[in-house]
Amino acid sequence: MSRWATAILLALFMVSTLQATTVTGLYEGTTRVKDRSEATRTAAYSAALSVVLTKVSGRSDAPARVGAAVDGAQRYVQRYAYVAGGLLEVGFDSAAVNQLLDQAGLPLWDRDRPTTLVVYPLALQGMREAYTATEQTARLRGVPILWANGVTSEQFAGADAAKLQDLAQQYNAVAVLVARMDAAATSAASLHWQLVFNGATQEFTGSAEEGPNFAAETLSRYYAASSKESVSVQMEVGGIDNLDAYGRATNYLGNLLLVRNLAVLSLQGDVLTLRVELRGNRESLRRTLAVDQRLMEVTAAMDATAAPVADDAGVLKYRYRP
Repeated sequence: MSRWATAILLALFMVSTLQATTVTGLYEGTTRVKDRSEATRTAAYSAALSVVLTKVSGRSDAPARVGAAVDGAQRYVQRYAYVAGGLLEVGFDSAAVNQLLDQAGLPLWDRDRPTTLVVYPLALQGMREAYTATEQTARLRGVPILWANGVTSEQFAGADAAKLQDLAQQYNAVAVLVARMDAAATSAASLHWQLVFNGATQEFTGSAEEGPNFAAETLSRYYAASSKESVSVQMEVGGIDNLDAYGRATNYLGNLLLVRNLAVLSLQGDVLTLRVELRGNRESLRRTLAVDQRLMEVTAAMDATAAPVADDAGVLKYRYRP
């Protein structure tokens, strides 16, 4: 076995897989309606589109940035259905939504999103309405969350960012969201939140809904691809040793929201060479692919034959993980 292949296998063995979730219904929004009249439905379309714009971009200011187009939301509707609880579910044309966000200079956050670990204080762990509020907001914002079972925020009082990041890693989560409350508090209306992500910590005060809102804003700024940037890169993907691997790898890349166009240049041995036109930049692609690690980047240190990548002209090298 070659030194390159040995390094690849060792890296695949050692890599810690993040817990990622494919957000379903990314272009679907649900809103409450008082009746089934056309006027009410038209207004509901705008409310539902606002939900979708926020979810796809990760930005709460997306509806305001898109502007007047939100009022004409019916033009982008592909389907709608009335469901139990006086709700209207609306599905929108994904290409049209992406174009609205592009025109407003807003980013797109891909469907595969990393998990955020949520830690509640002991006093809230039996309060179902608080859990429900956090979960519903996380769902609306497209932020996958995971509850820390058997762990309370009191156990991490005064903990530094490194200790909390270690806790997140135990659950294969990318970030940890810790809620704390004052001793005299009796509800989840005003919590002290701490978000630890990428080695940094941020603190804020807000309700049970505000934790996932803040996480969405922070994570999307890291993972979402900006429409203001566009670049074409060459990729080499190893491990493509059969037709199934070829189809899965190309379908995966082609379905990423940040990929504008994908062209196969060659297939030699088990290495597939591609030209990829991106929304965003090389780093956007790296961060997106790192979420679920179906493709694992091969660094110059792992590849004894590769020269260090000095600039954007370098080939991105990945290994397919079936």
